[in-house]
Amino acid sequence: MLLKQLVPPLSTQLSDRRSSIVKQACHLLNILSKELLGDFEPCAKLFIPMLFKLVVITVLVIAESADTCIKTILQNCKVGRILPRIVDTTKNDRSAILRARCCEYALLILEYWADASGIQRSADLYEDMIKCYTVVNAMSFSSIGAIFSLSHISLF
Repeated sequence: MLLKQLVPPLSTQLSDRRSSIVKQACHLLNILSKELLGDFEPCAKLFIPMLFKLVVITVLVIAESADTCIKTILQNCKVGRILPRIVDTTKNDRSAILRARCCEYALLILEYWADASGIQRSADLYEDMIKCYTVVNAMSFSSIGAIFSLSHISLF
């Protein structure tokens, strides 16, 4: 109940243009995700799309805080519905920065959520991930190899 009451003020703070405010809001989200783990999932579904918008901002403090926050949330909360959104953003977003970051987030999910029941380890998912990595030129070829090794799917 108390957590739901924090959503509007934290959303307001994430929308603020002052880097110190955004940095503190991201720090609080990091702490909440570490302490609440699975109980933070409903909030994570709300905050991650907001944080996507901050990753592309040219103010480095804001962009780095948002990026770190997303990674921390994904490590602590298995938000199953966020992976399709990450894959879709990687394939379709106009921002090359956000597409590259979403590739990193997807790889992080595959590494940390290998045993999650909410993640369907299907060939379609990995096919989409490979397409995403070919779309994003900023990622190295070794990242594609990491997806193959995580997938345990023989493509040949």
